[in-house]
Order: sequence, then structure tokens, then C-alpha cells
Amino acid sequence: MPKVQLVRRGHVPIDVVKLVVCAIMFTHGIHRYLYGELPGLADALQHFGFPIPLVLAHLINLAETGGVLLIALGLFVRIMCAVMVIIFATGIALIHWQLGFFILGPGEGGWEFSALLITCFTAVAMDYGLSSLRPNNSFKPKPLRGSA
Repeated sequence: MPKVQLVRRGHVPIDVVKLVVCAIMFTHGIHRYLYGELPGLADALQHFGFPIPLVLAHLINLAETGGVLLIALGLFVRIMCAVMVIIFATGIALIHWQLGFFILGPGEGGWEFSALLITCFTAVAMDYGLSSLRPNNSFKPKPLRGSA
């Protein structure tokens, strides 16, 4: 059974980012459930030609709620971060790119927030990948030749 870790020793800064971005996405997904916005997401997916759009909308929302809970707990982090990156990159490609960069202000509906989320989830996944390569987070460089 994988070990649950909200915050890992030696990884506090990236784990704070992990928890905040997961809280934001969880809130986003819960809002979609509570306010009946899944059919609207399904309509958008159908418009872009995705098969079984309502099922896909439920899977996307499940990733944005249950998937980010797994990330927050430190479980299946790299897999779920990859899923989140795919979701946001697809959103940029299909919707946000054509609306410009800014989400508010000089523009509306742009891709800046999705880019930030992609960056956060990528950084978290990379940090989990690096920590798994270093047992007990104890990287010790080899001494230079000729040194004691």
C-alpha cells in the first residue's frame, strides 16, 4: 500500500504548491457537481466531436475532484498530474488559445490560468519523480579524486 503523505520532509515548498493547486481544482470540480454544470461540459465536448461526451465529462470532473485528492495525499501523483496536464492542455488547444492569453482584464477566457495549472502539476510530478530516485531524499555527491 502506498504511503499517504500530505507534506514530505525536504519538499515543503512544492508540497504547499501541490496542496493549494489541488484545493483550487477540487473546489472547481465540486462546484460543477453542485451546480449541475456537467451537461454543459458534455455539450462542449460533443461540439468538438468527442465520443460519449457525458461519460467523458464525468471522468474529467472525477479527475478534478477525486484525482486531485489522490495527488494531495501523495498517491499516484505522477499519473494523476499527467491526467490533469492533458485535461488543461486540451482545454487550451480547443478553447482558450483562440481567446488570447489573458483570462481577465485585457482579454477574457484566455489560457494564462491553464498554463499556470499545467506548470504546477508538472512541477509536482517532476518533484515526485526526483524524490523516488533518491532513497530517503539523501543525495550525496561522490568526493572529487584526490580529496580526503
